[in-house]
Amino acid sequence: MYSTAEQLSGLLLAGNARNIWDFVQEHIDAGKNSLYIFDKLFSDAMRHIGYLWEQNWITVADEHLASALCDMMIARYNALIEPDSYAPDAGRRFFFA
Repeated sequence: MYSTAEQLSGLLLAGNARNIWDFVQEHIDAGKNSLYIFDKLFSDAMRHIGYLWEQNWITVADEHLASALCDMMIARYNALIEPDSYAPDAGRRFFFA
């Protein structure tokens, strides 16, 4: 049986964002905390993808696709756990050049 990292790696390499998020959501619904999500899912999956690339079992393009999708899932997860951090500020902003 495959580890969760290998399962997520396979989904990342397949390139279907919907299936990747459903997999992550299953772990969220199971009560897994952010440390688990980042360390055991995202980090371990990307380490496994790096291993596959080092062994020349996947291409650079495969690795780049997986990395981009992983970044997207991390952003989506962050928006889920910190929804107010992405709301526009009502305060003043300054730009210094």
